[in-house]
Amino acid sequence: MRSIASCWASVVARPKAMAWQKVHCLSIVATDVVSSRIDGKPAAAAPVDRRVEQMRENLAMSEATMAKKPRPKRRNFFRMVMTDRRPPEIVFENKEALQQRWRLLLRGSKGGFPSLPETARYFIDPPPAYDFQEVGGYWLVTDRMKRVLEDVDADAFCFTACDVRLAKGKPSSLYWLCDVMRVLDALDEAKSRVEIYMDEFNKKSYSLLVPDGARLIFRDDAVGSTHIFRMAHYEDAIICDDVLKDACKTAGLQGIRFYAGQIARS
Repeated sequence: MRSIASCWASVVARPKAMAWQKVHCLSIVATDVVSSRIDGKPAAAAPVDRRVEQMRENLAMSEATMAKKPRPKRRNFFRMVMTDRRPPEIVFENKEALQQRWRLLLRGSKGGFPSLPETARYFIDPPPAYDFQEVGGYWLVTDRMKRVLEDVDADAFCFTACDVRLAKGKPSSLYWLCDVMRVLDALDEAKSRVEIYMDEFNKKSYSLLVPDGARLIFRDDAVGSTHIFRMAHYEDAIICDDVLKDACKTAGLQGIRFYAGQIARS
């Protein structure tokens, strides 16, 4: 008669026979109980119960180990841009007061916001239904979009408050100018399809205007645990992953397009 130990060894050696072995091994335990009474010397109940319980625990552990592990979700990347819908007209009301300090409110090469003599003011017509708009290389975002961005990846952003007036005297929610400060050199140049050239300042740059269309593949190890970044050598492109995309969708944010047409899976 096979012993419990040999039965257990066969379970480990042949995991595909797990279901049959589970029943058979437990039947061996039961047989051992019966045979131990044949000579008139009944076995103690407690030790047998412990053996049965131990066998069940070992089988459960093996089943968990052998169970097929779910595949990790593949990470996707998107370029964040304004929606294709016609944007409202945005008037920079105190441009003259700020243009000497802020270059007409155009994003500089280092990004961020300088110290300003007064808060930037905008007039928007018609009143937008969007949480996200682009202004001179920056984003103009609502307070609720600011909260979503900070919840997902606070270290990537810089904000400064601004005053917004809406046409027809409609009340305005709180708006912020937002800059994506993180820049990552994460493009897999060997697998991607871009033009690499030196600009007039002898700096490495990318162009997406290439035959057959651009194809961008990012190195996940370079992106790491971050969720949004500007592309090094092409900083107009702001790239996010599906974590940030899903957070924006869940919050119901309007005006954002997550464009994946040029981005391939790595």
